[in-house]
Amino acid sequence: MMIVAVRVILKTQNYSKINLMKKKLQQISMKT
Repeated sequence: MMIVAVRVILKTQNYSKINLMKKKLQQISMKT
């Protein structure tokens, strides 16, 4: 159970990082 929970947490962390990067890229593209 613990291993599965850790995997889910890692996936959600990676997903949130990707979302933050997309938002930053969108902001940069809006400025230029």
